[in-house]
Amino acid sequence: MSHLFALHCESDFSIHSSSMNFDYDDQASNPNYDRDSFTQICERRLSRRGFFQGTAAVAVGALAGCDLRSEPEAPAAGVADVKGAFDFIEIEHGVTQDHEVAEPHRAEVLLRWGDALFEDSPEFDYRQQTAASQSRQFGFNNDYVGFRPLPLEAGQQNRGLLCVNHEYPSVAMMFADIGRDVLAETTARHVEVGQAAVGASVVEVVMRDGQWRV
Repeated sequence: MSHLFALHCESDFSIHSSSMNFDYDDQASNPNYDRDSFTQICERRLSRRGFFQGTAAVAVGALAGCDLRSEPEAPAAGVADVKGAFDFIEIEHGVTQDHEVAEPHRAEVLLRWGDALFEDSPEFDYRQQTAASQSRQFGFNNDYVGFRPLPLEAGQQNRGLLCVNHEYPSVAMMFADIGRDVLAETTARHVEVGQAAVGASVVEVVMRDGQWRV
C-alpha cells in the first residue's frame, strides 16, 4: 500500500500550551481504590527471586539455540529464501512537528476535527461551537480506523467506507474559554459539545489520480 491515511485532530494548541501536559479527560471514570493497581500486581509477581529464575531460564534457552560451529549450516533442501514483509527504509527515531513516513509512502490530511460530513454541515468555528453543529461535523480524537472496500466506479482506483472511532473529548484542547482549572471551568455546553464529538464517523472515500478524496 503506497498511501497512508493521516487523520488529524487540529485545534489552536498555542492557547492551551501550558495545560497540555496533563489530560484531564483520560482518567479512570470509576476508579476502584480497594484493589491493587496493575503495577502493584506486577511488582509482586516479578520479585527479585523470580526475576533471576526467569533470567537464568532465558539464558539457558538462548545458549541451547546457539550454533557455536565456525561455519553456518546450509539451508535445508526445498526451503526458499523468504524475504521480509517490509522492504522500505525505516525512518530515523525522533520528535518533530511534521508527520513523517517512510519512502515511498506519503501522509495526507484527509479529514480534520470539525470538517463537514453533510451538505448542510455548518462551517467549523473553534470559538463558537455547539452540540448541534458538532453532530454534523467530523469528531474529535481519532482512535480506531477501519476501511471497508466498495465496488469501483468509473475513474476510481480505490473506493470504500472509512470508519473512525472518536474515543473521548479533551476539553482543554477543544475550547478557547477553558484555561488551567479545567474541572471548574467546564460547563454544560462544553459537555454537550464533547458528547457530540465522540462516537463514530463513517465516510465514503475514493481515490482518483492517486489522491484520496472524501
